[in-house]
Amino acid sequence: MEVHHHPHLPHGEKRKFKEYFLEFVMIFLAVTLGFFAETIRETITESNTSNEYARSMIEDLKKDTVLLNHDINELKFVDDRLDTFINIVHTKNIHELPGGTWYYYGRFGTRTTTFQTEDATMEQLKSSGALRYFGNHAIITALAQYDQSTKELAKFINENFIFQSNIVGLRNKIFDAWYFLPVMDLQISKQGIDSFMQQNIPLLTTARNMMIEYASYCQLKSFNNKNLIVLEMNLFKNAKSLLTELNKKYKPSNN
Repeated sequence: MEVHHHPHLPHGEKRKFKEYFLEFVMIFLAVTLGFFAETIRETITESNTSNEYARSMIEDLKKDTVLLNHDINELKFVDDRLDTFINIVHTKNIHELPGGTWYYYGRFGTRTTTFQTEDATMEQLKSSGALRYFGNHAIITALAQYDQSTKELAKFINENFIFQSNIVGLRNKIFDAWYFLPVMDLQISKQGIDSFMQQNIPLLTTARNMMIEYASYCQLKSFNNKNLIVLEMNLFKNAKSLLTELNKKYKPSNN
């Protein structure tokens, strides 16, 4: 059998500096290329992730702005009728107006907003730490402002639920809620409203002091609604600003 001998350096002979340098250069290039490859991979991943979040956020904001616009208009509609109810309580004798008129305006005292933001994407962004993926100061600032305004709105709504049970309880001592059904839909025609208001619907009580107490709750409700409108308009403005910033960076690439 043929025996192969490994070449070896003669005893005492040192490797040349050039050989060491070449090995160093090879190792350095391998590490550097690996680093760049990993950086590129992470950049691509972050870019894809930010695009996914942006698309999802844009859809959430579109829904929010539509619902906010609807809710703001509804709050203004309700608030006008609350103010009318407060006025007639203090300027009219209960028997001067048909029961249907009292029922129509009185029903708005317990009308509450059902608006909730589409916050799933925002919560994912915050919990995952993915906000940094956007890498855009204008977007980060707009996100922060939008998030803050949603918190302020949610806090205000929650705080005002506290007296809701009181006003419902008092309303049910004056009005039979069964008669509210024909005018529960805010889209009812003016003709339908006028017809309802002329009906002789019986009140559960004609005690003026109880009607005034209910009107006092309605006055607080009206005041809160006006503040709610301001908060929702601020949220709407911040939602539109965030949409604008996201569309600047992401919408063109999605077309």
